[in-house]
Amino acid sequence: MTITLPPAVVDASASEKLVWVVLDESGPLSAAELAAQTGLSQSGVYNALGELRSRETVEKRRDPTDSYTHLFHTIQG
Repeated sequence: MTITLPPAVVDASASEKLVWVVLDESGPLSAAELAAQTGLSQSGVYNALGELRSRETVEKRRDPTDSYTHLFHTIQG
């Protein structure tokens, strides 16, 4: 299986790439779900998500079933 990363993610850290790939394949997911699926700490996930959001490759939205939870998903483009 070949994974094609968007140009904005190619030079990202390994953790950021891992988070992006998991989100792209399984998203939308919460930070807790990402931590469980990637094996990264929750703070590591939040750091990766922050960088990916600044690169405009990941977006955050409220979970429609739980107003306290945010879901993250990749932005294709």
